Amino acid sequence: MGRVVMWQRVDTVGLEYAEIEWAPLRIQGEVIVMEAGTPCAVSYRIECDDGGATARAWVRLRCEGKQTELTHNELSERLALRP
Repeated sequence: MGRVVMWQRVDTVGLEYAEIEWAPLRIQGEVIVMEAGTPCAVSYRIECDDGGATARAWVRLRCEGKQTELTHNELSERLALRP
């Protein structure tokens, strides 16, 4: 393992823990945050290719007993639709 970091949000209630590996670049972590007054948890894993571009990504959002999982392709599609 390369490095472990943790930080607390200052704009809202929240905390993030992340593990970073350098070769190949890979980041995975957990976020606990209040979103519109509702506690939510986000788990993520991002793997990069040799050039540093995202090769694979996975995100799981848990909020109010509901769970949503997205992969790299689904995330790319959703982000491309944002104004």
